[in-house]
Amino acid sequence: MQFIRSQPQPARVWILPFPAGQVYRGSGDYLMHFGIDQAGGEHPNPLQRWYEYVGAGKESYTDWHNFLEIPAFRHGANIRYIISGVPLEAPELREVHRGSALIYEDTAALPRAYLVPEVRVVGEAAAVEVMRGAEFDPRRTALLAEAPAVAFLGEPLAGSAEVTEYTPDRVVVQTQANRPAMLVLADNYYPGWRATIGGAAVPILRANHTFRGVTVPAGTHNVVFEFVPTSLRTGFAIYVATLLLLAGYAIYAVMHRRRD
Repeated sequence: MQFIRSQPQPARVWILPFPAGQVYRGSGDYLMHFGIDQAGGEHPNPLQRWYEYVGAGKESYTDWHNFLEIPAFRHGANIRYIISGVPLEAPELREVHRGSALIYEDTAALPRAYLVPEVRVVGEAAAVEVMRGAEFDPRRTALLAEAPAVAFLGEPLAGSAEVTEYTPDRVVVQTQANRPAMLVLADNYYPGWRATIGGAAVPILRANHTFRGVTVPAGTHNVVFEFVPTSLRTGFAIYVATLLLLAGYAIYAVMHRRRD
């Protein structure tokens, strides 16, 4: 746990099932209590689309078959560390810690926010199957449910995306690009999230089945994601309307007394 907390964040951790009789105290939701973002356990936003992304099981919410069979799913979801009770072998995995468990760094994992040079519109239901294809590379392509307003054509993309602020209801990503690109934030798409660039509202698109995508222009920009749930806006509107009604009634009552 101390090792993971000392590493650059945000980064997700995936804990594999341990062999029978072997106990790891970090299993379940334990790491979440220390601000470590887990792929499983008490996921902060356990939507059905997330379960479909990692591999929805037939007899459980998930059996992780996409993560287990196709590394691109892990890489695109910012799974930086894998904790295991047994040795693992894969070209992209590097053992970085050995203690009560083995910790591997996935050197091919993408950061929490990243730029891609091209997009492909596949609709609501087809993204997972397309991602299971051998030709899909999350570094190059974002699969969208609807077309963006900008066409990503022209010279090769040169740029970067860096998370400069990350809280449960606000994320700030600084982007730099030589041309328009798609910013993918590997957090769940969910109603209530808003995005702005330079104070101007921009649409959030559903990217790679369950993540958030925003078109960013050329140059250096701060993309701000903020969570403002509809229930909060509705409640505030009702509160303001109630105050106005009470104020109107008070004015009416005062004027009525004066007439009397």
